Amino acid sequence: MIKVLLAIAWLALTVAAFRMTGALNRKTDPARREVLGEDYPG
Repeated sequence: MIKVLLAIAWLALTVAAFRMTGALNRKTDPARREVLGEDYPG
């Protein structure tokens, strides 16, 4: 039972971490484009 709870907690933390990094990337993308200008890849 403890293993199941640990697995659920680990999954929740992983999802939270991915969502946080995704949100950060969305915020930094326009700023990075402003700084790099024409050198921006993509």
